[in-house]
Amino acid sequence: MEAIIGVNKNYLLPNIIWFNKFPNGRFANATFQFLYGKYLENLGYKVIFGSQISPKDTNLPWELFDLPDNQDNFSTEHSLFFSDSERTSGPEKSIQRIKKHFENYPGSVLCVDGYFQFDTGTIRKNNDYYSAFENNLSLKNVTNTFQVALKKYHNKIQCEYLVAIHVRRGDYLDFQNSESWTKNVFRPINLNNIVEKLQDYTIKNRISNFILYIASDDIDFCKEYFNKTIFNIVTSENFIEDDDKNHLMVDLAAMTAANMLIASNSSLSILGGMINTIGRVFWREDMNGELISFDPWSTPILYGVPPC
Repeated sequence: MEAIIGVNKNYLLPNIIWFNKFPNGRFANATFQFLYGKYLENLGYKVIFGSQISPKDTNLPWELFDLPDNQDNFSTEHSLFFSDSERTSGPEKSIQRIKKHFENYPGSVLCVDGYFQFDTGTIRKNNDYYSAFENNLSLKNVTNTFQVALKKYHNKIQCEYLVAIHVRRGDYLDFQNSESWTKNVFRPINLNNIVEKLQDYTIKNRISNFILYIASDDIDFCKEYFNKTIFNIVTSENFIEDDDKNHLMVDLAAMTAANMLIASNSSLSILGGMINTIGRVFWREDMNGELISFDPWSTPILYGVPPC
């Protein structure tokens, strides 16, 4: 019988949590949704991803996370949305909202949607959440398709000293004319500042034989930019087979294999840092545009999101 959390013994139905809009957002957003779902499974809930969507009709998360084709279509009468402001509070606050719902509506189906990118320090302190990360996303226990693919590229890219820079552009350029707080959150990094600091860092620390990997959604821009610097770069194109379309997974693998990771203010960057067990140097820009060091396991996933 399915585990039943907070349900009166007179009820035989399990409490079902339905991610009816999964995958919602870009790849890293969906990955954190998936992680939250696996955390809920650790707590004993029955979790269902997606809404009558065949894996072949969607993108990377379904294919990589071995999720079954969901043919169910439940009522959306009960739903909860998790906002940006809940990221700083950790998962406990969201769980209390879920428990409260099932106390009032035991054996129901609860639709959940929103953002599950909690400050990484709160994830690390929660044993059930961290266990979900270790089992489903980390490279310590390689079991699912996501981990197998990531490990393959990780091993291919790993070298004596790898510097990886995540240059997120694409949709971030669209936020530059925004009048809200999003303008300062979703912004491209200052490459001129980074190149200057990287050159100074490598010279002072006598790091000469390193490979500089650029992970980006705008490879053409990056190639043109770095051609005007002293640095030679490699990209996913140097490590991927002609018929392989998983450029994004190669970029993520480079971040996990980097000895030095320079992150964008992006959930994909922080995900790469969280999986990375090799790195010793992690940089990202703060809200003032200053390049600072950070700990991937004690940081907000996005700087600048208003706190709760």
